[in-house]
Amino acid sequence: MLQGVGSLSPGKRFEVQEVYDYRYILHELHLNAWVLAWRRLLGPQLLTWGGEEVIDPPRGLDKPPLHIGGDFTVDDLYDTHAKQIRPDDILEVIDDQDVVRTIFIEYDRTRRVDKNFEKFRRYDTFLCWWRLYTDNYREDEPPFVIFVCQDSEHRDLFAQAADYELTGNHFHPSGKPSPTRYIGRRKVLFVVESEMHEGSTLAIGVPKYPPGHRLREDLFRPVRLPGRPED
Repeated sequence: MLQGVGSLSPGKRFEVQEVYDYRYILHELHLNAWVLAWRRLLGPQLLTWGGEEVIDPPRGLDKPPLHIGGDFTVDDLYDTHAKQIRPDDILEVIDDQDVVRTIFIEYDRTRRVDKNFEKFRRYDTFLCWWRLYTDNYREDEPPFVIFVCQDSEHRDLFAQAADYELTGNHFHPSGKPSPTRYIGRRKVLFVVESEMHEGSTLAIGVPKYPPGHRLREDLFRPVRLPGRPED
């Protein structure tokens, strides 16, 4: 049946997975409940709901400097090694401007920011660089990555940590600064889990420029996710 609907490749056998840690079941229940709450607000704007996916970097990628064409190079990444990412869920959504967006979901119950430094860096490297060498995510507009947090304190802690980790940008010899070149900073967002259940699509993003940049403003950006907020 799974092969018939395309969820399992024809050459792969289904194997029952043993459950060794039941905390993952709670993780999945909360994750899916959050997506269902967003689906109610999205209505027909939700196009696909794909579940967890492992995304491996292609082999043979360049070493620094990382050229991406048009005289652009990828600059200031904390980690210039392409590493696997594994979003908990992947959605396709039509935003309020009728543009199709790919959304990666990362649901966090740990509240441990120390376990997510590496994850922030991996996503920054993916969004700024090696997604351009994949078949599915090389489009001009990169995916969004939404971290679903337990409460506002948890959200703010993660956003403040990501502010220091999301440093990658597309550098051009002209040297003209532009916030749109900080791909990870534009595309990684943070939400409070309960707010979606209350009908709010509010998220926050890090400031446009990283700490120490001459154009830096210490303002965390409010962002409204697609969907009709409930009254």
